[in-house]
Amino acid sequence: MTKQKFFSRRSVSLVIAALLTVLCGILWLNNLVAAIRLHRALFSGIVLPDGGKGFSRALQWSVVDVSTVTTFIFFFGFAVTTFALWKKYRSSDSFTRYDRFHIALGLVGTLWGIILIGYYPVAHVTIPSLMNCLHTAMFSTLAAIVWVMIFEPLIVLPWVGFALAEKEETLSEPDPALLLQEVTDALQTFSEKLQKGGDAAKEFQLQLAAWDEARQKEREENEKVRAETLRALELLTEIAASLEARQRSLADENNALRQTLQNTTCERDEARAKAETLCRKLTAIRETLE
Repeated sequence: MTKQKFFSRRSVSLVIAALLTVLCGILWLNNLVAAIRLHRALFSGIVLPDGGKGFSRALQWSVVDVSTVTTFIFFFGFAVTTFALWKKYRSSDSFTRYDRFHIALGLVGTLWGIILIGYYPVAHVTIPSLMNCLHTAMFSTLAAIVWVMIFEPLIVLPWVGFALAEKEETLSEPDPALLLQEVTDALQTFSEKLQKGGDAAKEFQLQLAAWDEARQKEREENEKVRAETLRALELLTEIAASLEARQRSLADENNALRQTLQNTTCERDEARAKAETLCRKLTAIRETLE
């Protein structure tokens, strides 16, 4: 009877852990597809207006960061829990050996969120895009801290211990001093991680302020260039109008000179004709006198 209850309790826990692993795996795959689409568009110089889209709109809420660390931590954690239930690993060492891996993943997600900002085109660096990178930096670290310091020691380890415990086993009363020391150490570690996260957030805010100042200077320079361009266009318009007026004036003067030349030519031809007539008359008079 004891073995039957033990097997049933372990089996139910194993099924629950496997279902949670599959669910978190689906969420991670959806987040991974969205991150791949976002990174491909970003490296092509295109910024998606609403971020990357996963393979299902119903799971879009799970796309909390573009490093996929947040959803992967829970997927990997439940996978380790399923493996421990399957192999009947009751020792906490089988879980704590992966804690460094979870913390490392959280730090990698934080660094990736900060590094990713540099790949955004300068013309498309907006507050939503920067907040997307900040979410990546903060959510990944938060997920690692929540799993390692809260979810695993308070839920996963007691759950595995209960699922693999024999009926005859009795739970030993915890030492209050030892428990208080463990809680104090966990809170101290959490405070250090939180301080690092706060320092990273302050550095990010300083970078954001510097980028905002750079964008403001760029806007001012663009406004100056635009104003100078407008003044140059106005000057060119005035020069073109002046040249057009001068051209019309020269055309009028040319027409007047042409008309004067024509009149002078006519007068010259008339004078020449009169001179020839006088020459003929003088010749006739001279012939008559002779």
